[in-house]
Amino acid sequence: MPHVQYTPETIETILKAIEEGIPVVVAVRMAGVGRSTFYKWLQDHPDFNRQVTMAEGRRQAELIKELRASGREDWRAHSWQLERTSEDFRESKDIRVHVEKGVQQAFEAIRDRISPSAWAEVVNAFADIQGLDEGPEGGAAGNAA
Repeated sequence: MPHVQYTPETIETILKAIEEGIPVVVAVRMAGVGRSTFYKWLQDHPDFNRQVTMAEGRRQAELIKELRASGREDWRAHSWQLERTSEDFRESKDIRVHVEKGVQQAFEAIRDRISPSAWAEVVNAFADIQGLDEGPEGGAAGNAA
């Protein structure tokens, strides 16, 4: 991208686009500014950095207002906002851990009850289903009991 000068017009183009909800990388591109130049400007011009942060904040505030208005007609808008703004309403990551432990325990129980060659077949079948080159934990040979 050609070198673009740090001018009030260029800065205004970027800030206006960000405030309208255009992603930063697109806003920068619209102004003809390269990404590395934009990030250098953020470092070199603290006031510009503050203006970008404020433009993002204004857009986020506008989105929240629109989300609240949408929530009057559709409860999912409020649910979405709660999940993202309140720790108490976020989806628990513990569920994944419990499922992974349950699957691991099931595999171990199967491995302990079948022959090594049968276990190798199970591991290879699992790898095929998952599109892996080898089964869990290093493939059939590494897991044979």
